[in-house]
Amino acid sequence: MLAGSVLSRITSQYNMGEWRDLRRMAAAGDQAAIHALIDKLVEKAVGEQEYSASIIPTMLSSSVARSMKMLGGEIPSPSSVYFWLYTQLSSIPVSNTLINVQNVGEEFRHSFFTSLIDEEAIKEGKVGIRVEKIREVLGPIGRRFPIDYEFCATFTIFNYFCYWLKLERIPFERLGVSDLSTLIVITVPMRAGKGRKGAIREVKRSMYFISRLSSYIQRWYGDYFTSDEEYPPLGRFISSLYEPNDDYSAYLLNKFLYDFLRNRVNSHLLLELVRRCADRIFAGERTMPILEARYFFSRLSSESFV
Repeated sequence: MLAGSVLSRITSQYNMGEWRDLRRMAAAGDQAAIHALIDKLVEKAVGEQEYSASIIPTMLSSSVARSMKMLGGEIPSPSSVYFWLYTQLSSIPVSNTLINVQNVGEEFRHSFFTSLIDEEAIKEGKVGIRVEKIREVLGPIGRRFPIDYEFCATFTIFNYFCYWLKLERIPFERLGVSDLSTLIVITVPMRAGKGRKGAIREVKRSMYFISRLSSYIQRWYGDYFTSDEEYPPLGRFISSLYEPNDDYSAYLLNKFLYDFLRNRVNSHLLLELVRRCADRIFAGERTMPILEARYFFSRLSSESFV
């Protein structure tokens, strides 16, 4: 059902006639409709000799950018269209973000991705992942962490993955995770994203690739795996940098995590996040102090900063 829901959302521009009917049935988990809709997308892309944003999220059609047709580029083949659709349909949807991983073992998808799915929701005919449990692993701020921001959502899932590895006593190497493994982060305007104070946050289609996952895990979670800690200290540190109900805080943290997930620390953004927290404390506001700072700073080196 997750694939059908994602497929319906990435094809939101097709809202007339047979397209609309197939999208509605696909969202409800109708396997025949899912396959029919995929076939129509493949036929359309190959026939028109260009990708649409439904297939490659960052693609502009020639009707929007005429120079794209003049410049040419890769002509879609059925196999390439299927590849890009599979990348999206096999993702985990978190708010307006699709998260996937390439170059890992099949067990990664079968075991970890399956653990994220909310089975009770599926029994009720709904589609979703275990958001509350995933947020809980972040600590006291977890339930208010801004997962409608793409890199906040990605960090939340990755932090939960490391918690899950320890809980299940599975070494990440067994799942085929290496420095060749790559996170794929795709943003799709699945629904209007509400800001912290009720404002509508515009979400545009975009796609990012983040590699060298095993180096990141070893550096930031290695000691956690051998400790008595139930939840990762790194997750508690990152979440405590966020001030709930503050759009600017969510924006800063999302920008910080864009670098941090690449194993880089943006010192200017980190300083700003820490300063804002200190200002709230000195002003006598009720706020969460920064947690697990020693754990985080002990893993820094001069090469970390950007």
